[in-house]
Amino acid sequence: MTNRYIGIDAGSKGAVAVIDDNNTVLVIKDLDKDYYTYWCIQQDLADIEGLYEETYVAVEDVCGRPGQSCQANTTFMKLAGMAELTGFSIASEYLKVKPQVWKKHFGLITKGLTKTERKHLSIDLAKKLFPAVADQLTASKDGRAEALLIARYMKDVQENIGADKEN
Repeated sequence: MTNRYIGIDAGSKGAVAVIDDNNTVLVIKDLDKDYYTYWCIQQDLADIEGLYEETYVAVEDVCGRPGQSCQANTTFMKLAGMAELTGFSIASEYLKVKPQVWKKHFGLITKGLTKTERKHLSIDLAKKLFPAVADQLTASKDGRAEALLIARYMKDVQENIGADKEN
């Protein structure tokens, strides 16, 4: 049996991505502002749970965004909470990871780039790591690329833990 690794990039333009031990992309689903979307994703992921030995979930650990209205921040944080609940409810192992941590892991922390240029770095890396779904990774759906990278980060963390236990 194989493991599955789930990455969740919270927010109305976020996504959920699921990969396995072979880096095969099993699922990519966009998120939106509808709480029902999170419930459906939770049900979909729980329905296939028995097919995998372990389910490792990483959810991006976000904060409010400076410059956004109080209402926009409230909505964003509610969606982040839904993402956390979704991930926690199906995980064998659960991790909240700050964007700076997983991005540093992949060498995506660069100074002097615009937000758009930083998004393109994530998209380009996700296309390189997951070429089978490269056509689904676009600037307008950058949450997909980030969810894939978060899932891959979780996989790398678990592999490092396994390697440390063997030594």
